[in-house]
Amino acid sequence: MHKSKVYIAGPIKGVLDYKERFAEAERDFSEHYEVLNPARILEGMEDRDCMAICLHLIDMADSVILLPGWRSSLGANIEAAYAIRQGKIVVAYKNKGSAYSVSWDGHRLTGGEE
Repeated sequence: MHKSKVYIAGPIKGVLDYKERFAEAERDFSEHYEVLNPARILEGMEDRDCMAICLHLIDMADSVILLPGWRSSLGANIEAAYAIRQGKIVVAYKNKGSAYSVSWDGHRLTGGEE
């Protein structure tokens, strides 16, 4: 059985427990999806190389999950905008039982609680 691929995006810089946050999301989604977790995949890589690889991972994914705090992360905003432009489903994950769709209104990313 083929599982859909989901890419996890969220704040990393300045977030001390980002690995744990990404790992928790990976556990939450791995039962139903093949999870692409950049916090694990890109560990130890130079910052300048990461975004190009992340965008390639998004190309491979069917959808993107944005972790809490994504609005304050330049990288997560770039990933969300790129995914939307590629026709991917983008969902912001609030907690295990709550999420909302994210879209582009022509000027900015919108969705959920503004």
